[in-house]
Amino acid sequence: MHQPARASLGKHVLVAVVMLGLAALWLGLCALAVASKGDPEAGLKAAFGRYSMADAFKHINGGFFLFWAAHSCLIAAAAAALRLRRLNEFEVLLLGPAMALGICMLSERWSDPNWPDILGICAIGWFVSVVVSMGYWGLRPTTPDQSGHDPT
Repeated sequence: MHQPARASLGKHVLVAVVMLGLAALWLGLCALAVASKGDPEAGLKAAFGRYSMADAFKHINGGFFLFWAAHSCLIAAAAAALRLRRLNEFEVLLLGPAMALGICMLSERWSDPNWPDILGICAIGWFVSVVVSMGYWGLRPTTPDQSGHDPT
C-alpha cells in the first residue's frame, strides 16, 4: 500500500469514528428525551440523583432541547458535507464543538458541574460552527474533485 493511500485510509477512519460519535450522542439525546417523556431533568435526577448533588440537574430542560436542535443541525451539516465529499467543510464544522468542549473542560469545576452552563456553551459552539461552516461552504467554490460527481 502506498503512503498517500495509507494517509487517505487513516483520514477516512477518523471521519467515520467522529461521525459514529456524533450519531451516538444524538441517539443518546433522543433516547433521554423519549425515556424521560420530555422532561430530561426528571429523567437524569431519577437515574443519577443518588450519585449527584441535589441541584445537579436543575434548569436543564430549557437548554437540553436547544442543544438537541444544535446537535441535529450539526449532524445534518456533517452528513451533507461528507455526502458531497467536502471534507474541508467537515473539518471546519468540527471547530466549534472542539472549542466549546475545550472551554467546558477548562472552566468547569467537575466535582459539581453546572450542567445548564455546559449545555449552553456547547449549544452556542455547535450553532456557530454550523453557521460558519455553511458560510464557508457558500463562499468557497466547489472544485471538480470535491463536487461529489464522477467526472467520467
